[in-house]
Formats: sequence, C-alpha cells, structure tokens
Amino acid sequence: MKEKKQKKLFQNIILLVIGILVSLVFFECFLRIYGEVLITSQKSKNNIPMDDSVIKILTLGESTTADISQHSWPRQLEIILNNESKTKKYKVFNEGIPGVDTSVILSNLEKNLDYYEPDIVITMMGINDAENNKYNPDYKISFIKKIKIISFIKWFKDNISKEPKSVIMMQKFVKNSYLNEVDCSKIIFELKNNFQNSDSIENKAKLEFQDKISPKVSKGEDWDWIYGEQYEFLDEINSAKYFYTKSIIKNSSVIWPYLSLARFFNGDKDYETAFCLYKEALKIEPNNLVILMRLDFFFHVNYNKPGFLSRFDYYVSRNNDDDYIDSIIFNYNYLYNELQNKKIKYYAMQYPTLNISRIELLFNDTNDVVLISNKENFEHALKEKRYNDLFTDHLGNFVIPLFNGDFGHTTKYGDYLIARNVADIILKENN
Repeated sequence: MKEKKQKKLFQNIILLVIGILVSLVFFECFLRIYGEVLITSQKSKNNIPMDDSVIKILTLGESTTADISQHSWPRQLEIILNNESKTKKYKVFNEGIPGVDTSVILSNLEKNLDYYEPDIVITMMGINDAENNKYNPDYKISFIKKIKIISFIKWFKDNISKEPKSVIMMQKFVKNSYLNEVDCSKIIFELKNNFQNSDSIENKAKLEFQDKISPKVSKGEDWDWIYGEQYEFLDEINSAKYFYTKSIIKNSSVIWPYLSLARFFNGDKDYETAFCLYKEALKIEPNNLVILMRLDFFFHVNYNKPGFLSRFDYYVSRNNDDDYIDSIIFNYNYLYNELQNKKIKYYAMQYPTLNISRIELLFNDTNDVVLISNKENFEHALKEKRYNDLFTDHLGNFVIPLFNGDFGHTTKYGDYLIARNVADIILKENN
C-alpha cells in the first residue's frame, strides 16, 4: 500500500513537471510569435524603393524607436520629410527592436547596411545597456539571451515587483551621488541653529487650530508637526517651515518633518539642503520605502534644472561604472567607424529631455557626426502640456546615470516632436 502511494506521488510530480515544461514551451512560442508579428509588420513598411534618387534613412534603436504603434517617430519623420521637401523624396527604414542593447543593434548592423544601403543612419540607443556588453563582431548571441521568457521575467521583475528596481538602486545611487560631498552635518546644524522662536506665530497657531483639532490629537503627539501640516494645507509656507523646523529640533527621531521640509527647500532650488534632509530621514529609517521613493522623485524631477544639471553631469563623469562606460563608448565609436568606412552620414540622437553633451562625450571624434538634442523641444512642450501628453511611462534609468532623466516611451505627440526635430535638421542639410 505504501509503495503504491509513493508511486502515485512520484507520477504526480512527473506530471506536474511535464505540465510546467509544456506551459513554458507554449509561452515561449507565444512570445516568439508576437515578436515575429511585430518585426514582420515593421519590415512590411520597409519596402525598398527602386528609384536611386530617393534619400534612404535607416533608424536604429530599441522600443523608443520600434514600430510598436502606428505613430512611431520614424514613420512620422518619413511623412514630414516627403510633405515638406520641395526637391527630394525620402524613405525611412525602421529597424528598432524592443528590449535590445547596443551590442545587439551592432550585431545586426552589417546585415542592415547591406540590405538597405542607407544614405543616413539615425540612432537613439543605450538605455538598455545595464552591463558590460562591448560588441564583439565574432561573438554569437548566447542561447540564454535568445530565450524570450527570460526577458519577460526580467521585465516583470523590474516593473511589477513590490520594490521597483529604481527604488532598490536608489540606495546605491544615494551613496555614490556627488551630493554626498556636501557637508550635511553643517547644513543641518545651521538650519537648527538659525531657528528663532516667534511668539506671534505660536499664538496664532494655537488660536486658529488648537481648539479645532485637540479632540482628535492623542496625548504626546507632536503639536509642532501638526501645526506645520495645517499651515502647509493652507499654503502658508513660512509658518509651515517654522513648525516643521521646530519639530526637528524637539524630536529628531521622526522622519515626516524632514520629508516635508525637504519638499520646501527643493521648491526653493536649495537642492543641497533638500538632499541633506532626505539623508537625515534615511539615518532614522534606512529602509523606509517612502523616503526612497521621495529621493527617487527628487532626482527624477530635478536632474535637468539649472544648478542641478551641471552637478549631475559631473556625477556621471566621475562615478559611472568603468566597464559600462568603456563598452558603450566602444559600441558608439564602432558604429561611427563602420558608417565612416561606407561613407554613410551618421545622426546620433539623444533621448528626450536629456543633455546632448552626454552623447557627445562618448565619441572620439564628432567632426562627421550630426548630434541631435531632444532637450529644448521637450522642455518647451512640457511648459504647455502635461507629462502624460508626451510620455506613456517613466524610462529614466537610475542604474545607468548616463541615461537617467524624466522621460519615457513617447505618445503620438511625443513621437511627433522627435520627428519634427529630426526633419528640420535633415531638410536644412539636404534641400
């Protein structure tokens, strides 16, 4: 009887394993078929014109370039060029592939150049380069890298996990940030030391709030913190700052006054004091997800503002991983040299809102490279439109500070901004 039970248990385990393997095979097939449908749809639009007078443009990149939607910037670029060019016709071939890094893009380069014979190549790439992946022409993409389920699991882990990758990496990012060179102990000391008691502010707060909210306040609660919240709600910032600072002085073991004050100093563009307040909060609760998320947002929002950008780029130049920098420099210059040898014009484009100098510094020689910035056009648009009007998500890579910023996959209008920008440069050079 016992042997029969063990045999049945063993059979059930075998059936379970087989079921899991069959499910994985079916899911892998689904992902591959979906990928092939996407690529086939994209290639169907890449029909090669017979007329040699047509200027052929090849676009290379990942999901920010690929024809995931019908309004990708390469498709809009072709329409704009042909509508506005008086003397020339243009054809844009899109070889953007979702999820790839620069080494994969380069592995397809020779094939794409031979097939399309482009006059111009435009790249927007690098966001997925999270490891040392220097391109080797003799290297074959490993079987593991080709398994779609692994890519899907990586995406799922990064995007669906309770603690997003950007939040986890913020701990490392904060430790390595240029802002750690700031003397935070001095800044916090001066903040507390410069505080002056004000009887008028104290009496006004008691008169306005104490009777209204005292029944709701537990014994031992921090009244200064509560007054600060009330004044912040009323948008009386100076009074809110007063009570938050007083709360820090009296009870330095609570994180919330630090976080509230940090927001105010950030709004005043005093980034160093804001950062130091976040750091003080982290000392109290080192693994607090709220603090890490606030820090995430702090870097995300401020990276391109005056007074922060130059220091951020300084951080990038000093603290980037050497292997990563070496590999992406090699890959960009390899592509540049290949295009030079074939006398193909190279347009190196930066992601929306990011500083073009980050791309420029990758090249050994930029004499024959057209550098395209999408910073000014997107910054101007963001003054008039919401973030969600231009982007569908947040892509800024905190693991790789070179491409850290406040941008994402573009909407139809965002794609138009890129296409319009590129078209203006091409039309100016070719008409």
